[in-house]
Amino acid sequence: MVEIPNLGWFGKIVYGNIPSIVRQSIPIYSYDPDKPRNNKELLIGKLLRKETVGMALLSAFQNIYTYKIIPQNIKTESSSVFVDKYLLLDEGCENLALFLLKLSQQDKKRFERTKELLSGVVDDIEDISPTVEGKHVYLKVKDKNFDKYFYPESISDGTISLLSYITIIETIKENTIVCFEEPENYIHMRLLEFLVDLMKNSGSQVILATHSPYFIDRCEPDELIIIEKENGKTTARKIDPERIKREIGEYGGTLGEIYYSDEFKKEKGE
Repeated sequence: MVEIPNLGWFGKIVYGNIPSIVRQSIPIYSYDPDKPRNNKELLIGKLLRKETVGMALLSAFQNIYTYKIIPQNIKTESSSVFVDKYLLLDEGCENLALFLLKLSQQDKKRFERTKELLSGVVDDIEDISPTVEGKHVYLKVKDKNFDKYFYPESISDGTISLLSYITIIETIKENTIVCFEEPENYIHMRLLEFLVDLMKNSGSQVILATHSPYFIDRCEPDELIIIEKENGKTTARKIDPERIKREIGEYGGTLGEIYYSDEFKKEKGE
């Protein structure tokens, strides 16, 4: 039996386990390498024999982080006040309060930068304070219009979501791949331009799935990849950015509006 250790995946470091998505895609067998039973085992055997290729694959997995933000799950208190030096945000940022507590203790400059970015686009936010109370950590926020700090349940979903994305982008290591699922959810469309700029200016490659025309409007045509299902198969293709720019110039409209028209579909036969 071959064991693949220490894969970094979904925003976590997983020791001694292979994430389910990897197990489903690359089954690991106990087999005789000289007598493979099928083509899949033959391919796996070749991969495992070429250790450098295998290590490159593992290295690639370690640099992929996937997040899906659900504010309601972040608003619950953290049940532990122990801050691990190597604590990472989990895939839903549910440990955001604990992570920001660690950041405030270990990297004050980056913590202040995170607060500054949020208050810069959400005018009413004056301060963010991950607060320890008993055995729990709460993410408390101070509104400029009030003298007290509010508990998470009183904070808007949009503010929690935006803080999560800012924290991820500001703390993720460079030269990684960061994946987001529908980042436009919960966030006011007027703040999408800030979110897109934040992602574009990060030191990582950002891949996201979106169905929002408002989000697409803030992207460039050459940044889009159209994912479709044809005859039971999922395909990915890029559009012709120059043609789309010409059509926008000639007929008006926005990139998001064209996405919902038939213009992208016409490229199938090209």
